[in-house]
Amino acid sequence: MKPHNHNVIHRNYKLEEAGIRKCGDMHTYNPLIVRSPLFLAPLDGTVHIIVEGEVVILKIGEILFLNLGTTYQMKGTS
Repeated sequence: MKPHNHNVIHRNYKLEEAGIRKCGDMHTYNPLIVRSPLFLAPLDGTVHIIVEGEVVILKIGEILFLNLGTTYQMKGTS
């Protein structure tokens, strides 16, 4: 089986902002819309993130990339 396309796509992203958002106590935060490409990574434990209605569970060592225009919510864990 031959690959259909040998072209490699490279994308460069510019960091627009960085910060830490704490979430806990089973609180669900208001929905947010990504305004620039976004990486989310838990610093401690696990984090539940609702992306376009689908729940994603991130653990330490995992990173989630969200593209411009994506709607997401963060949900604290106990």
